[in-house]
Amino acid sequence: AVARDRQRRLLSAVAEGQGLKALLRIAAAEVGVHCRVMTPSGREVAAGRAPLPAGDLDALTRAFLLDPLPAVVTTSGGNLTVLPAGSRFGVQVSAWFLVGTGDHRTWSEDARSTVDDLASAVALERSRLEDGRRVERRFRAPGRTRRRGKQPTKLVLG
Repeated sequence: AVARDRQRRLLSAVAEGQGLKALLRIAAAEVGVHCRVMTPSGREVAAGRAPLPAGDLDALTRAFLLDPLPAVVTTSGGNLTVLPAGSRFGVQVSAWFLVGTGDHRTWSEDARSTVDDLASAVALERSRLEDGRRVERRFRAPGRTRRRGKQPTKLVLG
């Protein structure tokens, strides 16, 4: 029941368009694992509590691209766990990944389950954002004309 409630909170946050930071806050409040969302280029899509040093960013992205996941990286601030956000299949160089505080091997079962749910919710959020961008691009495409006498449709993307 607790796991189901947590999943509902995460999915509701995605459905309501609350964004990645809200998802990260929910997971941190649930189990105390603080996460951030990153790209393989080292860009933080949703940053953690403090910026990471460049050397730590390099080590985390290297682990995501080269190591079996989940992977534990020892950084200047302690151990961090690297996990995929969504499917492990597809193009890794364009994927997002999660970085969570601590070593996943020492997390409680509840913490592991929460971070797995968070990874799925992050993948859903990314898909939602990409769908919105795709629709915007389609409506902004060159050569797209209005019908005579019609006003352009106003899109509201959440």
